[in-house]
Amino acid sequence: MHIAVIGNSHFGPIITQQLSKYDKANIYTFYNTNEKKLDKLKFALNIFTIDIVYSVSASISGGGALNLASMFHKKIIQHFIGSDVLSAREDYKNGNISNKLMQQSTYLCEVDWIKDELTEIGINATSVPIMAYKQKENPKKFKYFSVLTYISKGKENFYGIEDFIALAKNLPDITFKIAGIESYDNLPKNIECLGWINMIEELQKATVFIRNAEHDGLGFSVIEALSLGRIVF
Repeated sequence: MHIAVIGNSHFGPIITQQLSKYDKANIYTFYNTNEKKLDKLKFALNIFTIDIVYSVSASISGGGALNLASMFHKKIIQHFIGSDVLSAREDYKNGNISNKLMQQSTYLCEVDWIKDELTEIGINATSVPIMAYKQKENPKKFKYFSVLTYISKGKENFYGIEDFIALAKNLPDITFKIAGIESYDNLPKNIECLGWINMIEELQKATVFIRNAEHDGLGFSVIEALSLGRIVF
């Protein structure tokens, strides 16, 4: 069988690679239909050879690739991973629902609290963690006390940047670092924006990792931080 993986551009390729190693009997291909026009075209051209569409992130209203998969009656598996639950709840509230897509989809979610939230909008999802995780690096001793967080560009408030700034202002002698963004207005001097970096390397330097997202599934950066012996809030 040919399984097309779509959705989240970070976890999608990782999952595709791991599934390909585990399951040699089937073909797994990641199509970045959210961000790349060429991948959208490839997905459309290959729709006749695709047997299953697995979306790492989920929707009840649909989208280009999901709508195409639904049109051609492909088996669809959708995996809720956190913030997409908020979008689904908003779509449900506004009546922006594709009944056809929902009927054709098998829904998964990372954790039981997401499953409970989905039940409230009529979705019976099965809790399935995205992936097992094994840390290859050994924890290192930190050289000085520092605090690290991850904040996605354009979603600064969702990831709690104002709380992080307030904490840094109250602890001016401690170094605070933000991965994911390169700059933000009016930051205190003890906050450093790192941009897109190797999280494992930076976690090795940190003492505390904070994940303060407004809504979350099973935060992967939390798993990474715990695997390196870091304190997590």
